[in-house]
Amino acid sequence: MTAVLEDRQLLDQLYETALRPETWPGFLDAFAERLHGEGAVIWMRQRGVMGGGLSYTARRDPTFQRRYEEYYVRRDVWAEAAAHEPIGNPIACRDLMPLTSLARTEFWNDWCRPQGIGHATAMVLDKDADGTCDALIGLLRPNAARPFARAELDLHRRLAPHLQRVLQIRRTIEHLEADRAALRGALDRPALAVVVVDRRGHVRLTNALADDVLAAGDGLRAEPKGLAGPTPADTAALRRLVASATARTDPAGGMLLISRGLARRALQVMVSPVGSLPGVMEARAIVFVADPERQIHPPERLLRAIYALTAAEARLAATVAQGFGVNQAAERLGITRNTARTQLKAVFAKLGVDRQAALVQLLMTGLPALRPPR
Repeated sequence: MTAVLEDRQLLDQLYETALRPETWPGFLDAFAERLHGEGAVIWMRQRGVMGGGLSYTARRDPTFQRRYEEYYVRRDVWAEAAAHEPIGNPIACRDLMPLTSLARTEFWNDWCRPQGIGHATAMVLDKDADGTCDALIGLLRPNAARPFARAELDLHRRLAPHLQRVLQIRRTIEHLEADRAALRGALDRPALAVVVVDRRGHVRLTNALADDVLAAGDGLRAEPKGLAGPTPADTAALRRLVASATARTDPAGGMLLISRGLARRALQVMVSPVGSLPGVMEARAIVFVADPERQIHPPERLLRAIYALTAAEARLAATVAQGFGVNQAAERLGITRNTARTQLKAVFAKLGVDRQAALVQLLMTGLPALRPPR
């Protein structure tokens, strides 16, 4: 009964690692304690990272562990031999290689012996399509300790399906997190605040500009009941648009002006339906928010790349795009008015415009209006 209870406690700790990878050392410590090991380690390949691997350990000397990760991982004859074993089949590493052969290896003499390590287990948890080991777990014991017994290997075997399930869950979560990060990165490019909401108007994802707007309570707020405006009437109108955009039949959405008082121009809000978004659970609508008060700063490197402007011309064009006249821009840039006018004529010629208003419109509606990656 005690062993069963211990196994349940071990499983509880194991499944916690699926949601909180930082708890792996705690599980490994309990795993080592359960089987009287001096140390435990799990290694997982980071898919999509060339040569990448992620390991967690318990009861290991940090100095030796660092040396292992930097050098001896490529000379670990035990892990190399164990990698050819079937998935979920635990094995005592002494059975993988005779001690006479092991004693001639750099791994044994320079890493195992200085720590007194003499026994280990290894169990492959996953392999890729080519049969390369993707994940492996093992225990360590001193040379003077008894070898690992069959019953102890059986516990490895009983844990194998749970370990594999945890790795699958973790990888699924990592893929969703990567998709979410990629989507947020894409949403950060437009010079608009973007809020993804569910059917009830609860915020599911925001871009950087939306974070700023919501944090400041600048016309929009994220409340427990959903996205809200500055007044009950604004909130009701916004939620009607969300309900329209998330309707099960004929979703529509719409547009709305949210007042911010006499001193500032109203926020321009558009709510649109959305089917599904990678990495965002229950996404049903996207709320686009334009702030007429927010200045857009076209990236100079983008202006140079698109329109073949010189560095000086790009600086002037970006300054003019922020609403400054040519004389004000000259003063801000520390150049003469004549120089500014000459550069502006060159910018007009390269962009195919003949007025400052047309220049600003072009820069604010084309690629230069996109925010550069952080």
